[in-house]
Amino acid sequence: MNRALAEVSLFGVIVIGCLLVVLYAQRVRAEASPDGGYAAERRLGFGLGDAKAAAVRWTTTTNHREIGMLYIAFGTVAAIWGGIDAMMMRTHLLTPEANIWTEQTYNELFTMHGLTMLIFFVTPVFFGIGNYFLPLLIGADDMAFPRLNAVGFWLLPPSLLLARLGIVAEVTGAVLAVVVPTDWLSVLLAFQEPAIGWTMYPPLSLAPNPQTNFLLLGLHLSGIATTIGAINFITTVIYERDESIGWANLDIFSWNMLVTSAIIIFVFPLLGTALLMLLFDRNFGTTFFAVEGGGPILWQHLHARHECDHHLRVPVARDCSTHVAVRSELRDDVLRS
Repeated sequence: MNRALAEVSLFGVIVIGCLLVVLYAQRVRAEASPDGGYAAERRLGFGLGDAKAAAVRWTTTTNHREIGMLYIAFGTVAAIWGGIDAMMMRTHLLTPEANIWTEQTYNELFTMHGLTMLIFFVTPVFFGIGNYFLPLLIGADDMAFPRLNAVGFWLLPPSLLLARLGIVAEVTGAVLAVVVPTDWLSVLLAFQEPAIGWTMYPPLSLAPNPQTNFLLLGLHLSGIATTIGAINFITTVIYERDESIGWANLDIFSWNMLVTSAIIIFVFPLLGTALLMLLFDRNFGTTFFAVEGGGPILWQHLHARHECDHHLRVPVARDCSTHVAVRSELRDDVLRS
């Protein structure tokens, strides 16, 4: 069974199903309300001009709420992609022999599931929530750097494409092989998703596979985008607060975004540097992580895996704490009334 075609087919089915649900929900909202009237008059047609206007609006917006929704939408797409990887891994374990996929395919799924969910799902979704609510909570009109905020988001789609270029090239090559001689597709067929584990420890990550180079570039680009967002959050909290909001009465959500962004500024430049060093080892003959040089253990120190985990745990605690605080305030209001 061709793993790439199966994964892309599943991804397409899920995305189309989600779009159909959205269209059905819009149609239901346009139907008559229970009292016999209509909630609002709306135009159901959607022409080419409307599509162009919507594309221009969403690709050029600097509004913090719209960028927050873009972050969440991007994270949702990445979650679907990474979730399919996880589902295929579990499918592999259905039989005692674990022979549905090959060992190489299972390692590829394990590698890309971890990186997709960690870098392209969890972090963008947390940033999307922060983008949407932080300026509202501190009384700011927008983020401190609205255009830089948009740039930080739009660096993520190409970084995801670079990181998952192996499966894109594999599917493209398989489709074109139907009408094009295989010899012409040697470049596309040379790509395959890395099977090195999501921690990318050397010497596995030094194995010859051109897609690993693109994976490292994509991860480095996503790190730049995350660092830009973190700088924007810190500047917004410090300089864009309303005059009535000081450090003493700053809410826990804003404090948490400030702490998370500070951790990111310490972690991601270090991780980006390690990725470039690994890229140099692979392509320019350096020995940062080779046995005769710095050694594979150096990668484990620079990879900052635990710090990356912490910068993801803090937002989870933030959301839980915010939910508890809001519920407590609502309960107190009810008891007082």
